[in-house]
Amino acid sequence: MQKNEIERRYLLKPLKIGSFLRRHGLRAEVQVIRQYYLRGRGSAEYVRYRKSARGCFRTFKSGEGLVRLEKEEDVPCEEYSFYLARRNGHEIRKKRYNFEYDGRIYELDRFGGMLKGLWILELEFEDVEDAEHFLLPDIFDHVLVAELTGIKEFNNSSLCLMDAVPSLGSVLEDTGLSPYMPAGTAFRRQIMEMTEIMKNDMRRLHESDDPETLHSFRITQRRLRVWLGELKEITRNGWNEKQRKCLGGMMRRSNLLRDLDVMIQTVREYRRRLEEGKRKYIDALESELLGRRRQCGNLLAAPEYTEEFRSCMDGFSPEVIENLDFSREADSPVILALMQKLKRRWKDIRKKTGKLDVHSPAKSYHRLRIEFKKQRYLIESSLELADSGRARHLLKKIRKILSLLGEHHDLSVQEEILLDLKSRSLSWSPEERGAYGALMRWMEKRRKKLQKKIRRSLRRFFRQSYIELDPYIVIS
Repeated sequence: MQKNEIERRYLLKPLKIGSFLRRHGLRAEVQVIRQYYLRGRGSAEYVRYRKSARGCFRTFKSGEGLVRLEKEEDVPCEEYSFYLARRNGHEIRKKRYNFEYDGRIYELDRFGGMLKGLWILELEFEDVEDAEHFLLPDIFDHVLVAELTGIKEFNNSSLCLMDAVPSLGSVLEDTGLSPYMPAGTAFRRQIMEMTEIMKNDMRRLHESDDPETLHSFRITQRRLRVWLGELKEITRNGWNEKQRKCLGGMMRRSNLLRDLDVMIQTVREYRRRLEEGKRKYIDALESELLGRRRQCGNLLAAPEYTEEFRSCMDGFSPEVIENLDFSREADSPVILALMQKLKRRWKDIRKKTGKLDVHSPAKSYHRLRIEFKKQRYLIESSLELADSGRARHLLKKIRKILSLLGEHHDLSVQEEILLDLKSRSLSWSPEERGAYGALMRWMEKRRKKLQKKIRRSLRRFFRQSYIELDPYIVIS
């Protein structure tokens, strides 16, 4: 029997369905569904075959938008198998969660296969007036992305023709990042926003050697480089690699200033631990460090660095960014691209963590530090896409790990600086060389103690599941 199907559909953020249902006191009936489509006679006509635990069905559908014509009938499952090879596009596989809330039945589909990460909520209505006056309950406020009713690209008959989850473009409000924004659009926005911050910071650094501005400049450099690296697949023609290389060169220069400042602080801390009579023997070392720091001065305001910065920023000009040559991956939703990157790196970090032991060299800890930093900067620069509460909680844990790894890295860099100073400082007295040796032993002991603390903290950190480590998934 043919009837009108009156349906509204909504796109949701990726979520942990069990937690969502428990939070709202809901119980769901779960179906595993497979379905495919055959071409109909007209552009808006098609035949759907569906298979689930309830049996096999053939449905004739026509029309677009809120109201469509539908005729469904039972068929033998042999018929489903027979026409499978003649399908139009891919076979869709999904889990459907049926639950009742406030007197209405909701159908929440979690797609698998090529469409993994896609969640669509559907409701059917008795009449058009009811459908048009319906307001989605507030339990969905924190997971709702957009309404899909009437958006052809997200019809199942269109999804079966796609190799990946489609993104939303024109229906999104132009108010910042959105989960289903095309990755290329999000990439452009983030690059232009971060380059503007760097330009403003650079102008301030020309006026004064302000530590807070230098910190902002360095952090933004790293966030920008992480976005370039994480979404490198979406750009072509070598632009991405060139820009990451120029940023890397600038980062090494700004790192030198910070490393010297931290080394001077470490030497002063060590002096306070010495007996009054021995403190003078560390003066030569501090004098060498202060001299090197004065030579560097405001390195970022130097003409050669200014020219390097200007050249690098030319590659981030609005004209260049607007005309970037993107690959097909740029059309995928940014949230799914970032989720994939995040999970892949967590697996890699966990693997590296498992190999750490008392014999691991300093560079093993440094590599972990770099990986954790990438995770941190990626999450920090995409908080609009994340579950903000969970993201901030995760970032707090990441920063604790990075604090330990950063302290360890500083000690390793300081040891290198001290070794270089020793090779240049031939005029030191025996007492001064003795103070230098004692400082090196103190730093080595401190580094070993830190390594033990880091390994213990990493084991605690990775007791979390991958879902808990992904702030883009809404858990409750």
